[in-house]
This record gives sequence, structure tokens and C-alpha cells, in this order.
Amino acid sequence: MRIPSRTANTMRPLTAIAVCVALCSLLTPVHAAFRGPGKFSGIVIFDRWDTCFLLSGPYITYISEAVKEELRPYAGQAIQIDVTEILQLMNPGDGLIKSYVILGQAPDDPRNSIANKLEIEAEPAFDGKSAPMFDITVRNVSLEPVSVRGTFHTPRNESWSIQPF
Repeated sequence: MRIPSRTANTMRPLTAIAVCVALCSLLTPVHAAFRGPGKFSGIVIFDRWDTCFLLSGPYITYISEAVKEELRPYAGQAIQIDVTEILQLMNPGDGLIKSYVILGQAPDDPRNSIANKLEIEAEPAFDGKSAPMFDITVRNVSLEPVSVRGTFHTPRNESWSIQPF
């Protein structure tokens, strides 16, 4: 059976478009990741609304209201947990940990030589009359000297540097 030429003329461009879309999708890098059960490390944070989450680099993983109280003694500390149930409704998107077992302090990352050596504290220093300002304190909490180099810029384009200590 022969396809009418009008239908064939319509199908050719659609086939070409479908092939191009399929090939382009193979070349597009994908950065999304599904967060499944397993070991998670990060800093336990309780925000001003008492929401609990585990902060690990670019990842924010929320802790369910029903199970967050067990993490309250670890607020501000880097810990490792074994997640047994996690809900991630959207990919990419943040996960919600619904059950876990605390494994203890997070292991050191050999790629981050400054981990557990510095404390950085930012306190508001607002006077209500000028631009918002913060007092920033950097403390060496390790037993060895730490070298820190960097330049920081303020909203007024002033800059200051941290010297090694």
C-alpha cells in the first residue's frame, strides 16, 4: 500500500525533528540526582522557625518534624546518619528524611584540609541608621596553625584580607 504523498511530506519533517531531539537529549548533561536511602553527612541546622535540616555542601536535606528532636543535641555539628527512609517528590529537589540512625561524627573529607579547623561567626551589628553591617569573627580551633588567604569585598567596595594565624 502506498502512502499518499501529502502524508509522507508531513511525516518527513516530523521524523527529522524527533531524531534531532533524541540526539540532542543524549548530548545534554544531566545534573539532577535522586536522594535515596544510605549514609548522609552534614551539619545539623535548626533555623528560626525550628525547621531541621542537614546541610552538606550544595545539598539541603530536610528532617521530618516527627523525628527531628533526636538531632537537637547535634545542632551546629557535623554528623553522619544512616537514612532508612527518604521522600523526594521532585527530581531535582530537596529530600525529606523520615527515619534514620545516628552513626556519629561525620568523617573528615581528605579533599577539605581546612575542615574542623576554623569557626566563622557572623553577628549583626545594626544601628538602624546606616547600611546593615556584621561583625565577623574567624577562630582557629585546631591544634595546628592554619593558613587562610582571601580578599573579601564589602557593599561599599572596601576590601580586607585575612592573614594567616
